Formats: sequence, C-alpha cells, structure tokens
Amino acid sequence: MSVSIIVPVYNNEKTISELCERLLRVFSKHTSLEIILVDDGSTDSSWKAIVLNVSQNANILGVKLARNFGQHAAIEAGLRLSNGRYLGMMDADLQEYPEEFDRLLEQLIDNHYDIAIGATTFKKSFLSKLFHRIYRHREGKLYPISQRVFTRQVMNALLERRTVSTNFGLELEQIGFRKKYVLVRYNKTRETGRSSYTLFSRTVLAFKLIGSLLIQKIALLTLFSFVLSLVTATYGIIISIGKIALNLALGPGLNLLQITVLLGFSGIFLVLTAILLFLQKIQSEFEGSPRYIIQETRNCDSL
Repeated sequence: MSVSIIVPVYNNEKTISELCERLLRVFSKHTSLEIILVDDGSTDSSWKAIVLNVSQNANILGVKLARNFGQHAAIEAGLRLSNGRYLGMMDADLQEYPEEFDRLLEQLIDNHYDIAIGATTFKKSFLSKLFHRIYRHREGKLYPISQRVFTRQVMNALLERRTVSTNFGLELEQIGFRKKYVLVRYNKTRETGRSSYTLFSRTVLAFKLIGSLLIQKIALLTLFSFVLSLVTATYGIIISIGKIALNLALGPGLNLLQITVLLGFSGIFLVLTAILLFLQKIQSEFEGSPRYIIQETRNCDSL
C-alpha cells in the first residue's frame, strides 16, 4: 500500500523534525511512503529543517515555493508531485496527531469510504464556529480539521476543479464522494508559534469564499435582480398613474419614497451583478495562470 502525506509548511522550523519522526513511525508498516513537505515562503529556517530531514530519510521530499502563495497552493504543489494510492494532509504545527492517520486510513481500506476527515468537538472562537456553520458541513457537533485522507481518484477530481479561491478543505467536504467524519485527538494549543492566518487574512479568505459562492450562483442573482427591478418599477408606475393622472390618494402600502428606495436597491443589485459577471470573466482568464512557482526541490524524482 502506498501513501503520500502532504504537509504545507510556514514558519514551522521547530516542529518539522518531530513531525517527520512521528509520521515515519506511524507508517513504518506500509510498503511505500512519501512525506512531502512544502515550504510556502517561510521566513524562518523551515527550509533548512526540511533539507536536513530529507537528507536523513529517502521517504521525505522537500519542495520550496518561490514565495508565499498560500496554504492551499502549497497543498496543490504537494498533491501534483505525489505518487501514493492514498493521500493525506495535515498541518505542520503538531496540533493534529500524526498517529491518528491509522484511524482515518481504516475508513478507506476497511470501510470503503473515499474520504475520511478528521474532526474535533473543539473550536476556539465564535467566528470559527460561524464559519463552519455557513461554509462547512458538520456532523452533529464535530468540526472538521486539516487532517484527512482520500483516494487518488478523489485527488484527481480535486485537481480538475480550478477556481480563483481554491480551498481543498471545503472542496473535500463538498465534492460528492463517500466521506466519513472521524473524531480524532487534537491539541488545543500549538507546540510552537501561532497561526499564519491573521484577522486580515481570515477576512480576505471569507470575502474570497463569498465571492466564489456568488459567482457560482450568478444566474440566480441576475434573475433576482431583474425580477425585483421589474416588480418595483411596475408597482411604482401604477402608483404614480393613480396619484398624478387619476388624483387618487395613496392607501396603505408603499409610498413613492419607499418605491424610490426599492428602485435604488434594485439598481445596486444590477450593478453588483455586472461586477460579478466581470469577475467571472477574470476567473476564467485566471484559470490559465500558475497557482504557485517551485523554486527548489529535494528528493523529487518526478520533477
């Protein structure tokens, strides 16, 4: 059985060696293992730590991106270099336990699921809970974490889906294969450092996800904007004729000021729709541009 574990790395120099040691121990019984460490523009000595571990074990591969392209670009770089029948993902900060991969793989091998997603009952903040409620599937009170495994068939399907704001975590939960959420151990605090996701970057991510969602539903939004404008304008014309030509007093309901406001909102919706159409065009053009640039690799024979 061949397994490839993809680990995006960003300023994790202090945990890389322990992470590799524990992963090698967990997968010692497997005939073929790849640990693909992808340095996503770290500003510390993460790449040196990766090179050191690559030199000590042929099962470890190192990839250095030219700059910080983002966690999911780093994951994609690792996936495209992988050779395993089963793929795994986890963060490099050791909040997730490498030892839990056995339980996740069990769901694929013994229970014939296509995707096994590590989950915890712990979420640190109200905003995190809100994010999961809106964008991610939950099973009971389980919240998905970054640790997960899936088949190569799932990986191929993931790589065919190319959008402006790729998020492999979300796409694995929405892609449609048979999946299982598995309660796993999870450290509430990081071994070292802090999250690379700042308030600003989380906000940008939220807007990207919202934008992608709106672009996907652009036909429905266009129809809604047109119907709202048409209904409001028709109602306004009828009321205006009754008021001006027939000199009728306005009864209960919308007055002219309210109708004007609604027309204004309708116009805003139409403008937003036009902007989204433009963004959709940008998205289609973006599909031909590289998500990441590899600067250097170690032990990657497939390059």
